[in-house]
Amino acid sequence: MFFNITTASALLEISWIVFVWVAKSTHVIPLPSLTLAAFVHPFGASAAAPNPPGLSTGNLYADAAPPPPVERRPVAPVSLFGELITPVRQEAQRRREERLKHDPASAARVDPRLNQNRINFLLFGYGETYEPPFGPDFKGSINIFSLDPLAMSVDAITLNHDIRAPEIERYRQTTDRILGPSKIQHAYAVGGFALMREVVEDATGLAVDFQMVVHDGVIKRAVDELLGGLNLDVPFDFDAMPIYW
Repeated sequence: MFFNITTASALLEISWIVFVWVAKSTHVIPLPSLTLAAFVHPFGASAAAPNPPGLSTGNLYADAAPPPPVERRPVAPVSLFGELITPVRQEAQRRREERLKHDPASAARVDPRLNQNRINFLLFGYGETYEPPFGPDFKGSINIFSLDPLAMSVDAITLNHDIRAPEIERYRQTTDRILGPSKIQHAYAVGGFALMREVVEDATGLAVDFQMVVHDGVIKRAVDELLGGLNLDVPFDFDAMPIYW
């Protein structure tokens, strides 16, 4: 039997229609976006066979439901500040856990809500003050810097040095037996870092993660050595202790 080009093209079109109909009915075989005319044209046919009802010769997925969107979660950028502060935050958390083991009473001194996502630094500066008509005396300044790494903000808190501290009074009853009211500025001089942390945590509810003590003489030497000193024009005479010169 002999088939000419037109007959072969018609048979190929019919075969293609059946193939597409089966694939579209079963949804098993993925099909590319082709048309029947594009398939038949290489054989020289001038026209394609009519399409069965409901079958499009365009994109075979045009009538199908679109695939569900893929959820893409945003990736937070890694900043240099985040990389630097991560070990500090981890060390602060480790110290808090250690204090709870050795000092269970610390849980009652701090407020978990105030300390959430925060790292607290205590800076204590002290030295000698000269306030005539009184003689030279000890003077200390307590400052707390609370860092929020998520908000990248710092809150500063300063405690007045004249605040009465019962914790110091109880401590002295068992050490040097000195009775009477005590000021918060004497916490470090009496009991070191441990007593100063206890007093400040009781007063503020903030967990003291890191502490630093600076003598005012260090600031004087830093100004003299780094800046070459400061020249001030004072319009009147006054007396000062040597620490200020």
